[in-house]
Amino acid sequence: MALSDEARALRNSRPLVLNLPPPELEVEVLARIVGDGLLLGTARAERGSKLNEDCFDAICVIMANVFRQRFSDPKRYVAVSMASGTYRGGISYNAWKRTVDYLVAHGWIEFKKGFYDRASGRRFRSRIRGTEHLIEVGLQVGIQPNLLRPYPVHALVELRDTKENGGEILPWPSDPVDRQALAVMESNLKRINMALAEVFIALHVPDLVISQISAALQRTQPERSWVDFYNRFLCRIFNDGNTKLGGRFFGGWWQQIPREYRKFIHLAAPGEEPLWTVEVDFRGVQPAILYARIGQIPPQDCYAIHPYIRPIGAARDCLKAALMCLLNSSSEIEAEQALRNEVRKSFYTSWYRRHPESECPKMTIRQMLPEGLPDVPEMLDTLSRVHAPIARYFYQGVGKELMFTESAIAERIMISLLDRGIVVLPIHDSFLVRKGAQGSLRDAMNEAFEFVTGASCGLKEDVTELDDYRNREDQWRDDVTVEEMANIIRDEDRSTGLYWEVRSDWEQMQNSGREAIAEARRADRR
Repeated sequence: MALSDEARALRNSRPLVLNLPPPELEVEVLARIVGDGLLLGTARAERGSKLNEDCFDAICVIMANVFRQRFSDPKRYVAVSMASGTYRGGISYNAWKRTVDYLVAHGWIEFKKGFYDRASGRRFRSRIRGTEHLIEVGLQVGIQPNLLRPYPVHALVELRDTKENGGEILPWPSDPVDRQALAVMESNLKRINMALAEVFIALHVPDLVISQISAALQRTQPERSWVDFYNRFLCRIFNDGNTKLGGRFFGGWWQQIPREYRKFIHLAAPGEEPLWTVEVDFRGVQPAILYARIGQIPPQDCYAIHPYIRPIGAARDCLKAALMCLLNSSSEIEAEQALRNEVRKSFYTSWYRRHPESECPKMTIRQMLPEGLPDVPEMLDTLSRVHAPIARYFYQGVGKELMFTESAIAERIMISLLDRGIVVLPIHDSFLVRKGAQGSLRDAMNEAFEFVTGASCGLKEDVTELDDYRNREDQWRDDVTVEEMANIIRDEDRSTGLYWEVRSDWEQMQNSGREAIAEARRADRR
């Protein structure tokens, strides 16, 4: 169903982040300024000490959230709940409501009340956004993006129950072998996250594109997904209460964005200049793991259903989804339904990317399928014949078991490259590194796959930002060098755009860190 005009305007929001570190001095100063009257009143109230403390915490949370939002997308709201019991275990409902009401009444934040949208049948939470006066005061007291980075939402490693049981988080088994494996995984994740916390990672595209990506993510996961360059902490999630199922790495913002935008991700470790990344993929990693298990070599293209035709674009994506349905489903009926859902999801995503303000007309699955592909049942049957050597694993639900092997390979790749001072951005079966490190990445991927499976798997490099620039229609040269491309980026206008805001923030942090080290050395010499 279509959204109403009001819902369309207010859907551009992100959820409140509660897992923020203790407020920095600048945030505390701002909280005292904007909440002076509220804090003075609650201090005199009955049970004032606890209420006063909760109100101060609520102000700090709201200030941090509205400024994080301002720095990432000035037009976006923060979605908050005004229902009792929503934010349990911390700020009381009484303090939360008092704080929001006070900040609205005194002109510090804008407030849009939550509502039910009859056109779409969806409920929308209330929204808040900092006023220009609040932003001005905050900048005067020194609020900066690096003061507002969240703690990781998840534990480093989670074991979750089955979907049928609600997917609740379960305690890790007490068996000594499992506990030792957990300790190793947590230790490795701490190393990986410490490295990710220090590097520069951002998307080198105009702000309009970032807003479009966020809007597309909101369409599939309302109020849950958005582009936030500070969401970079990884965790591992195991499935179905089994420590040998799943285990993939989740949490990085780069994992959410559409594939065609990954080539614009820039990366740099401390001391390096930010440059575009190179993405290297395993070719059909999950079927390759199964072929390794039976001691056979997989086809050159695991997603081809015709001997002499290599699928590309949407057709290739659909065939890949079909093969994944064969591996993850427990029956033919389940696989067919899963593939139909994937076809719908892919078609709608593509449609709304091309027609963001239009509603998609009703269409059959046959009409949604990419040109040249057979119907869903025939597609699954054809892939089963192409992969006859491993067909015994189809409709057995082995996907999560393969994810575990895949995650062990990914962990080995990241740790191996960290030992060489190279930071990697994982996306399950592909990996991104800063331009120049792709040779080391390929070596690490080959070594890790062979170590875990005893076999080899093909690799491929995706198109980079430099390739994209060379192929642009408005360019008269197709031989632009790496250094020339770097100079083109350096000469951009740094006064506008989220990319340059984040980059300037990171460069300032690097400079302040170097200045602190130099001062410490001078002090030692004195």
